Amino acid sequence: IDLGEMPAGEYKLYISYDENPEGGEYSVWRRQQQISDWIGTYASKTKSVTRKYLGKIELTDQIKSVTIRTRTGKEGGKLLLIRKLGLEESPLGQNKQTN
Repeated sequence: IDLGEMPAGEYKLYISYDENPEGGEYSVWRRQQQISDWIGTYASKTKSVTRKYLGKIELTDQIKSVTIRTRTGKEGGKLLLIRKLGLEESPLGQNKQTN
């Protein structure tokens, strides 16, 4: 996912998605660095998950993207229904000094 419009800095990453009977699993990566554990999206009935915290990422002038990797879930589902991906400036990122 291209985040080229975002300024460089540290961010907290959140996601809103639907769990459902066809749900698989996903994790979020920044290049080869895994940001989140594998998260299952299976549920017997569809329900929304809002603003789930995934981890912190650092965007630089050279690296401004994340990847969502998917795999078949334990229940055999393969679907990932994303509603929203959110970034919030991390207080640590705001305090960083650049030379």
